Amino acid sequence: MRYVAYGLQISSPFALPGMAERTEPTLPSLELEIQTRATLERAWQTTRSTPVWEGRLGDRQTLLVELADSGEHRFTYGNRALFALDADGERLTCAPSEDGIAWQRVLLAKVLANVALIAGYEALHASAVESPAGAVVVLAPSGTGKTALALALARRGWPLMSDDILILGHDRDGVRAHPGTPHMNADLPTVSERATRGVALVLGVLGEELWLAARSPTVTPCPVRAVCLLERGPHLTLTTETKPASPLLLAPYMLGLADDPQREHDRFALYAELAAHSTLIRVTAGHGNPPGQIAERLADVLHDQPHPAETVLA
Repeated sequence: MRYVAYGLQISSPFALPGMAERTEPTLPSLELEIQTRATLERAWQTTRSTPVWEGRLGDRQTLLVELADSGEHRFTYGNRALFALDADGERLTCAPSEDGIAWQRVLLAKVLANVALIAGYEALHASAVESPAGAVVVLAPSGTGKTALALALARRGWPLMSDDILILGHDRDGVRAHPGTPHMNADLPTVSERATRGVALVLGVLGEELWLAARSPTVTPCPVRAVCLLERGPHLTLTTETKPASPLLLAPYMLGLADDPQREHDRFALYAELAAHSTLIRVTAGHGNPPGQIAERLADVLHDQPHPAETVLA
């Protein structure tokens, strides 16, 4: 089975939940395989490994990323699964310790996105949808409404591009946003509305979250039309403000693994170009402003705001 996500052409011996098969042979290829945890642990033969990243996920499990001196990467998802990426970045071995969807969610939402970073892409901690004029990216601290706003924009007919991690790359036309997987995590009250269930399929319940898959996600890379810097607070009112084109506004949401100085230079250049060719909009909202109201205000601003590259939103 073949899939496309995060700028990668993925071959898998097992079905990826919530995803439709698709091919794009021009993209970097990644082959998935299944092994037992014991087999993978025996294959991890290294005299030295360096922790690259460690963090606690929404289900309170820890994800640890390590780099071996051989160039392989290992991803340890608590005691639930191991993943190993070969030194060429072309084969990802999956070793779940248990059945169920928890390890698959981490594979699709976290591990594959990290493989894309290792392959040379850049990334923002962001939700994104595709408007008629390009991607609309939502940046906000965790738990403050990125997914809810993306769902509200999707209800307007703008297909989902990414819920949590947006992959960015360069081509001859400039910076492009690559769709991730169609998955979303949302708390139960957020997705209890019938309208939300109309745009997303419920795959399962994990803790206090629903794991969703957008019914009609976008599948095509596109330029970024606008970046929304969302701030929510109990004493804030619904306001919008266009900000100057500065990559420094994106800095708190930039994702990346430890790299050499040239990679850091190229990364900053990409974000400088992104800021210069998209509209940066600060949006504040109180807890009493529902996501649909915020989405409507944002859409109105984009309609009235000329694009930096002279593209008008349809």
